[in-house]
Amino acid sequence: MGVEAKLIMTGGLSGLCKEVPKNSRYNQVMPFEIIHDDITLLHVDAIVNATNPWQEVGSGVSRAIYNAAGFDELAAACAGHGNLPYGEAFATSGFRLPAKTIIHTATPRFSGGLDGEYEVLESCYLNSLELALKLKCKSVAFPLLGSGGQGFPEVIAFRLASNWILQFLEQNDMDISLVIYDRATTRPDESVSHQLERAFDLSSPDKFRERRRGAMPREELQSAQMPMLNAPFAARPAMKQSAKDSLEEQLQEMQTSFSPALLKLIDQSGKTDPQIYKKANLTRQHFSKIRTNPGYIPNKITVLALAIALELSVEQTQDLLSRAGYTLSKSLKMDLIVEYYLRKKLYDIYQINETLFYYEQPLLGSRVN
Repeated sequence: MGVEAKLIMTGGLSGLCKEVPKNSRYNQVMPFEIIHDDITLLHVDAIVNATNPWQEVGSGVSRAIYNAAGFDELAAACAGHGNLPYGEAFATSGFRLPAKTIIHTATPRFSGGLDGEYEVLESCYLNSLELALKLKCKSVAFPLLGSGGQGFPEVIAFRLASNWILQFLEQNDMDISLVIYDRATTRPDESVSHQLERAFDLSSPDKFRERRRGAMPREELQSAQMPMLNAPFAARPAMKQSAKDSLEEQLQEMQTSFSPALLKLIDQSGKTDPQIYKKANLTRQHFSKIRTNPGYIPNKITVLALAIALELSVEQTQDLLSRAGYTLSKSLKMDLIVEYYLRKKLYDIYQINETLFYYEQPLLGSRVN
């Protein structure tokens, strides 16, 4: 089933991906993000639809896309293309969808991996992304191509998709979302998940809530996005000076703020800015904001992403977090997971995000502050 990859573009679509609403949350997202969402509701430049060479409307995600876009209008737009060889891609308008464009790609059926379907599935992803580049799309959302009706086991389909998307992002700037409907698809390796659940007691929601002493679940996300404005000051020895002198002395002893401390760590690492922000799953624009504004305070998940990119220890991560007003907490599931990977010196942010996604936690990387 091997194919020679080609791209097909419909006429009049060259500027189709330029008008996503400015208030969309996809204006500043991670370069690669795993999400649990309805692909037909996403405000991205383009979504991808898995089809077959005969443009037949299947069930599941494909039918949902047709129904949300306007079945008759989308079917008519696709009808003129005729047969579409496996692995190739073409684009139509998004019609009634929030997405401006639908990229259609003929996805192979799974036959045990013995008929070249891995190579064809790779062509589906890469040709769709190349077409998105030609259409000047800045954000693209994929379903898990090949899963469902095409028969690829979801775990295999996910691992292949993740590898090919990350390969593409090494050479190109684009915000890519992979929509996953079953969180078990990203379950970490059994030995890792066993250690996590044993060390941090993540397998028992009741016990986890007890440890948090009744804290509201929403606080986990708030903690990831807001400085610890109410955190107590560290205890200091009693001072004989006046209150004014004591305050002035304390102010003089303030730590270096976040941005200068981060830039010093980057210099010490010997890595370039692009190496750091790509490894941290940050956009270039977001990193530029951090570098050019000494007073800028990113949210907690961005700081943690940078700590992973810099391959810091737990102690170094705590220090960097403190300069932005945060801390690693023993009562937050996200923090416990990140700390586990830091202690194991496992600095692959995409592997960490897969685990965070599985446990329904915020992912590390760019977020609008």
